[in-house]
Amino acid sequence: MTIRLAIIAIVVSAPCALAQGCFPPEQPYAYEPPTDDPELREIVRNQYQTYIEESEGYMNCLQSEIGRAQAETREVMNRWVEYFGAEATMRYDESDMSVR
Repeated sequence: MTIRLAIIAIVVSAPCALAQGCFPPEQPYAYEPPTDDPELREIVRNQYQTYIEESEGYMNCLQSEIGRAQAETREVMNRWVEYFGAEATMRYDESDMSVR
């Protein structure tokens, strides 16, 4: 019964995790603002400022996602070792170990 509830919880929460993804902000168009048009210059300045502000949130989201992924991996690895003990060993392909 417990395993069935855990599976249901994972299936139900998966779409929520996907909806909280980190999306990069849209870069401002590479347009050098004119010096003789203060209104257009302000528009371009605001686009750059918005990008920089949104970049901070994006990078914070990525850091949070890294922490979440690390915690999840530790949890799964601990469970793996608990379930399989000495059989919980990493497989590797020797070609992956060569220096490239």
